[in-house]
Amino acid sequence: MSKLFAQAIPHLIAVSLAFGPWAAHAADTTGIVAYKGKVVLDTSTDVMGKPFKYPEGKPRIVSELITLPVGAASEPNVHQTPMYLQVLEGELTVDYGTLGKKVYRAGEAFIEAQGVPHHGQNTGSVPLKFLVVYMGAEGIANEAKP
Repeated sequence: MSKLFAQAIPHLIAVSLAFGPWAAHAADTTGIVAYKGKVVLDTSTDVMGKPFKYPEGKPRIVSELITLPVGAASEPNVHQTPMYLQVLEGELTVDYGTLGKKVYRAGEAFIEAQGVPHHGQNTGSVPLKFLVVYMGAEGIANEAKP
């Protein structure tokens, strides 16, 4: 055995005693269940194919669960911040005026157009339920009337 190796043995033992229990604990995955998620939306553009832009300022997230009866519609509006929408139940038709209409059904999600006047309507046969998440900033309204 080389002299250098012989001198290193006490240090290696000390290191293994100090970190050995921690390393064993760090590697212990007993009781941990891995999960697999389903990607609902992965995008860098809105429904019009334009890159969305986060506002400047202190970030503020607002989420809402919304239910619209059959045939009900929202007032015309314009989003000033990125808005994630996921249809949970029913069918949503969004009218973008001269830019056309888009239909979304349960399980579908999208980033709403920013700066484009539009309104949504429940065009399905059951109450429409959807989740919206506004990704804005303090002091900036998430939406406005056109």
